[in-house]
Amino acid sequence: MNELPLRTGNTELSDNELLIFDFLWWIHVPRHFLYADVYSIHMNVAYEHSMSNEEVDDAVHRLLERKLIANRVESPDSFTLTPAGGALWESERRPNWQTYVSDHGTHNEKRFACVVLDENIGRLFVAGMFAAGLIVPTNQIKCRTIHSHWLTPWKRVPTAELIRVEIRGQEPFQFTDWDVYESGRVWWRSINELDAVNRNRQITI
Repeated sequence: MNELPLRTGNTELSDNELLIFDFLWWIHVPRHFLYADVYSIHMNVAYEHSMSNEEVDDAVHRLLERKLIANRVESPDSFTLTPAGGALWESERRPNWQTYVSDHGTHNEKRFACVVLDENIGRLFVAGMFAAGLIVPTNQIKCRTIHSHWLTPWKRVPTAELIRVEIRGQEPFQFTDWDVYESGRVWWRSINELDAVNRNRQITI
């Protein structure tokens, strides 16, 4: 197993429970995605938790009883964090929301969009995506303030910035330079990127 993300140790969550939280903090996740044989694939990480499927089911049941996770009424076998669970995750992973970029499901082949708390971070992110070959803007960036926005399923912020830019469709086999993307990155979007930020700032563990 590769090295797990840094944690502060400020809570009583087990490593396995925290790895479940790492999946649930930003989205509703079907139960079977949490099982060890597919966890790393869906999370795009190089490690996995050590629980059997039955132990995952038991952990989900305990976390539901403690009201640290919740399921959807329309999809009772899909879960995300509650505000209480989110607070524990924040205490362990120490996310800086001012540098967070949410770009999940906000774009298509003609328009790219993201939501940020800091407009400058959003502009740097778009520039980084362009420099790395991930997008090709065809117009100027547009920014609009949005109010009472759910940054995650459990975290609502008073205001956020919606960044939008028209783009050209990707060419087949278009090259992406991830070294360029990483060299200029001051934002984070995922647990991988957050952990890299935490290692650079050396959070207390």
